[in-house]
Amino acid sequence: MSINEATHTKSENTAAVKPLHRNSDYLKWFVSDVAADAGNAIRAFAMPLIGLAITGSLSLAGAIGGVSMISSLLMYLPGGVVADRVDRKKLLVVGHGLGVFIWASAILAYLTGNLNTATLFALAALSGLRSGFFGGVSIPALRQLVPGEQLPRALAANQARDGAIQMASGP
Repeated sequence: MSINEATHTKSENTAAVKPLHRNSDYLKWFVSDVAADAGNAIRAFAMPLIGLAITGSLSLAGAIGGVSMISSLLMYLPGGVVADRVDRKKLLVVGHGLGVFIWASAILAYLTGNLNTATLFALAALSGLRSGFFGGVSIPALRQLVPGEQLPRALAANQARDGAIQMASGP
């Protein structure tokens, strides 16, 4: 095959691939992953502050933040095993749905006056378990959503987004 033929074949292959901004599966993944990552970053920052506001105790606030982090760490390995064996798109939907349910429950508890120390510990544990179990699904799922030649660009966009979320979510 000559160089001209190889170049022509390569340009035909890349022309058939939709740009990332036109890939609806990728865009859905990107938006949902932004929401999940922003929620996790805010959870890590806000849970101890909410705990302090509700309990008035620095020790309990630290314990609430610790429960969230420890429960997340405990679920990374089992979550990775499941992510290797189950459809990752379905896992993403279930994981994000659970996140919405957990935080809607927190809002409901606040609105009904039931947001107390025990509720905060339960929310911290549940959100940490969800985060750890489903946290390792996102990047491997990306490999199913974009063609191989676009994966570096998609991963670069993901890293840029992660950096922006980290900068914006802290104090």
